[in-house]
Amino acid sequence: MLRDDADGDNTRDADFGPREEEIREQDRFLPVANIARIMKRVLPPNEKIAKDAKEALQECVSEFICFVTSEASDRCQTEKRKTINGDDLVWAMGTLGFDDYVGPLKLFLTKYRQASKGEKNERYGQRTTRIPDFVDDAVLEQAEGFRDSFYTDVRSR
Repeated sequence: MLRDDADGDNTRDADFGPREEEIREQDRFLPVANIARIMKRVLPPNEKIAKDAKEALQECVSEFICFVTSEASDRCQTEKRKTINGDDLVWAMGTLGFDDYVGPLKLFLTKYRQASKGEKNERYGQRTTRIPDFVDDAVLEQAEGFRDSFYTDVRSR
């Protein structure tokens, strides 16, 4: 609940969470270890990554995710839905101009749903949290494609 404090600023009661400026950095960004692990998978062996490079990419990736999610959220609000699904995120990517990724993302989403459905059937209707085996390979393939297209773009400049 918002209320005015002595300074006339809007503050939040303790029951409703912290004010925006009180959000910790670790709550805003993806873990840097996860980012570094993905970065290392597409680099040659024994390649090093500077700490500031990891942190810069951590901030960029987190901001990108917020950007795409915000667009998907707007769509859900317009359609009076409360849950963002994979199709909403793919739609947001296309709307924001990332058309080159829409096809691979649709394929990935289809494979993910098929694998999830198969696991659900195997476990008599109980969903598991295990990530299907194809996910790591698909992520690595996509990252390698991004790397190759990035280097091609950079070299052509």
